[in-house]
Amino acid sequence: MIDPSDENFILSSRELSAIELDILMEGSKAEAKKVLDLHELSEDSLPHHQPDLAETIQSLPDDLHAPAEGNEGCSEDWPDAPSRDI
Repeated sequence: MIDPSDENFILSSRELSAIELDILMEGSKAEAKKVLDLHELSEDSLPHHQPDLAETIQSLPDDLHAPAEGNEGCSEDWPDAPSRDI
């Protein structure tokens, strides 16, 4: 694990984008932790070094069956699409 106090901790934009995409594809905080472990990142280091990634993880539901924060109006078939309830 990368020490959160390590001042030399830097991820390239490409690495950060790949990790964020992996986390978003997994879709839950529990699965996000597995992705972080895979990339040898500590949850404790994120708010200090990668606040946007930490915010992305916080917006995920705890499990895959709960809607993500702010996504309550999205379609069930297409989670990223707005609801068409008329």
